[in-house]
Amino acid sequence: MSAAVIADCVLATFDSLPAKRKPRQRDDGAREWVPLSGIVLSKGIIPSSFSIASSNSLSIF
Repeated sequence: MSAAVIADCVLATFDSLPAKRKPRQRDDGAREWVPLSGIVLSKGIIPSSFSIASSNSLSIF
């Protein structure tokens, strides 16, 4: 499994979170940035996000 597949899995899970769990857009139009990490489990070739964490939140799936 490639790093790109793992990153896509984590980012897809992050994208599915509600807006209140994500960085905001500031009044001047700039977007906030936060660190993001994820734990991905794989059975065979199908990855699944188990947990993702940012400086805003921790979500376990």
